[in-house]
Amino acid sequence: MIDISTGRDVERLLERAIARPDRLTDVALCAPFIDEPMMERIARLAVATRRAACGFRIVTSSAAAVALLARLPEPTAFWRKVVVANDRVHAKVYVVTPRGRGLARAIVTSANLTRRGVAGNFELGVSATSATPQGCHVVRAAREFIGRVAA
Repeated sequence: MIDISTGRDVERLLERAIARPDRLTDVALCAPFIDEPMMERIARLAVATRRAACGFRIVTSSAAAVALLARLPEPTAFWRKVVVANDRVHAKVYVVTPRGRGLARAIVTSANLTRRGVAGNFELGVSATSATPQGCHVVRAAREFIGRVAA
């Protein structure tokens, strides 16, 4: 399924991932800007996914990567592999992949990982799930994009 999404959809996606990382195999995020309130949530998500043996990767600006790494527990070497700095990235892409038979979901949007981006501004994007062949294509392409910009 492919549909229009808003910043609130990004917020809901993150909240579900934080609440139940055991239901996911992978979380991949790409956003150049992360503000303080969202930084704390992303740090919680990173720790929760690690505890649940769920993959996690975020591609963000150098400044945001440094700030996020400062909030994550030891060992720093582990986190440096999953928190990737890329100052050329301006895309905002969020992908979650479930364990088992659930639907993978990708959101490609204008919404940064800021309180205003997910709750205050008028943001617009596209959300896709793996429920249809077209949705599977979008989810796969979004995941591959994050992999390329993280390399």
